[in-house]
Amino acid sequence: MENKIRICGFVVTTIIVGVLISFYSDNISNEPSSTAVSVPFTKLAQGTQSIVSARTNYLITSTSELEKLWKMIDAKESPPAIDFTKNSVAAIFAGAVSKVEDTDVRTVIVALAMPDGRCLPKNATTTPYELITLPSTSLAFTHKDQTVVTACEQ
Repeated sequence: MENKIRICGFVVTTIIVGVLISFYSDNISNEPSSTAVSVPFTKLAQGTQSIVSARTNYLITSTSELEKLWKMIDAKESPPAIDFTKNSVAAIFAGAVSKVEDTDVRTVIVALAMPDGRCLPKNATTTPYELITLPSTSLAFTHKDQTVVTACEQ
């Protein structure tokens, strides 16, 4: 009898805790508290060949990291002077791809152009990248990849 009372008490307590958690979590929004804004940036480098063969991004926050990155893109000149107290460098590597398209439009979203599935693969493989400098922030570095399917070349 005593065990049944303990079990019932535990069940009632668990239900009350669950209701309270549910009530309070309904008041918490998963949406960002601010709206998206455009962030100004300056292009540092862009190319079609690097030693990075996998799709990846890097956030560079120091001169020593920038020097290592500069070797990864096999740049002939020295890296530019960046004031890392005010700016960071974002390095976007597309990985090994058989086609690279560049547009005049730059957005916050990383757009990855992928050929239509019916396209015949080319023998040439490139490893495109783009490096940009942008204002530093205390916010976490995040990105969103957006795949854009392109028509086959004729």
